[in-house]
Amino acid sequence: MRSSVSPLVFFLVLLVLVACTTSPKDAGRGIASVESAPLPSVPYVFAGQVGKYPATFAVTRTGEKIEGFYFYRENVGSLRLDGFVRDDGQLTMQERDEKGKVTGYFKGTFSADEIVGQWTNPRSRDVLFFQATNQLMQASAHLDPMNFRGSLGARLRISGQIASKGELVSGKYRYSTSTSDLKLAGRVREDGRLELTEFDHRGVATGRWLALRAGQSRLFGIWNRPDGQGPVHPFEVYLEANLPMEGELGRPSTGPGSTMAFKLIDHQKTYPTCEETWKYPEIEGIDSSVTKRLNASFEKTASVEGECAKLEQEDLEGAGNLKGSFDSILDIRLILPHHLIAAHRVWAYTGGAHGSGGGACTVHDLRTGDEIDLTQYLKPGHERLLRDFIYKQVWHGVGASRAEANVWTQKTVATKDQICPNGRGLTFEFSAYEVGPYAMGTPVVSVSSREWRSFFVDNETTRAVFATP
Repeated sequence: MRSSVSPLVFFLVLLVLVACTTSPKDAGRGIASVESAPLPSVPYVFAGQVGKYPATFAVTRTGEKIEGFYFYRENVGSLRLDGFVRDDGQLTMQERDEKGKVTGYFKGTFSADEIVGQWTNPRSRDVLFFQATNQLMQASAHLDPMNFRGSLGARLRISGQIASKGELVSGKYRYSTSTSDLKLAGRVREDGRLELTEFDHRGVATGRWLALRAGQSRLFGIWNRPDGQGPVHPFEVYLEANLPMEGELGRPSTGPGSTMAFKLIDHQKTYPTCEETWKYPEIEGIDSSVTKRLNASFEKTASVEGECAKLEQEDLEGAGNLKGSFDSILDIRLILPHHLIAAHRVWAYTGGAHGSGGGACTVHDLRTGDEIDLTQYLKPGHERLLRDFIYKQVWHGVGASRAEANVWTQKTVATKDQICPNGRGLTFEFSAYEVGPYAMGTPVVSVSSREWRSFFVDNETTRAVFATP
């Protein structure tokens, strides 16, 4: 049984427009589709379990009336919910299939924090305990030009590019089995959702996308036909830097007239049930010994070679035809007079409801090629200050209490992978689950050029990477 803590919350918010149906007794039978229908906004997203099944509920309450959807993540399908909540919190809901037939009853208690009670099968009268807790949500709609990789429905791997300018969004994508692109065009809605239409090579609309961006690196949503009818499929993609194949990186202070250039190294290995892809820049144009160290470090950090061999076949049970996947990319984020800052992003699908992603920053000395561990310059007691920053910038913005945040952050300690200098201060960049539930994506905490000395000792190295004019 997989843990149900930290669901795909943003994905679920979108699923209030979806109706794909599967019930606990139907596990493993695949996806059935129903008509999509507009519903009110969803103020509550709960994640937990019904019996042994990880499940998530997306519902809205208006007075005593409650309605929405819930779904079992293994099946990527949902069931419609309707019912009532009394003033004392007593909850009664019915689940219905695509024909409106009642397939289950929920009876329990409802609060802003959780729902808990019993689910009953109307035919067999089997009873399962259910409990789910409210999840927090946040989103950012703006998209710099990005590549993306991920899945559409339970069977299709997709990849493409997307970007926004103001409220306008454009891009393209293709299926892994296709040799031609489908164009994407649309807008950012007032509620922060991305609304896109896809077009084939003739300019004919072939699909509609509705998505939200979660954190820095994930995009979730639903796809259906242009008229909004027929089958609806969820998609989930991870964003990565849109790297050119080659180019110049600038002229650091490593010697008279020295100019760094790079070419992108792209590796891919495909196996019957798994794929490995990793990309990284290969540097040239400066001292050869420094170049050798940098390139060896980039290759070692980015490589996911051999990860598929570690993936057990049973891990992919219930994933349909979706392959296991390991995608890794290392990008040069910043060139300073004597330092190079690299960013590493990785996404993996190893079975279950969704993939997982994370990232890391590395700092390199351009005079030696060595990697620098900035944690050696952290001041004693920085942990409490970091937790304060996380609360103010990540949790307080979504209305959470300090006690809620402390559940996640009470043991937070900065690691070298999380420290990302930008020449005007730094950011602490966290992967999913590190300081909040999966729904929060990959939180970023900014520390300005005036604040970094609260965390780090002031010396030649820290001034060079945190306070460069």
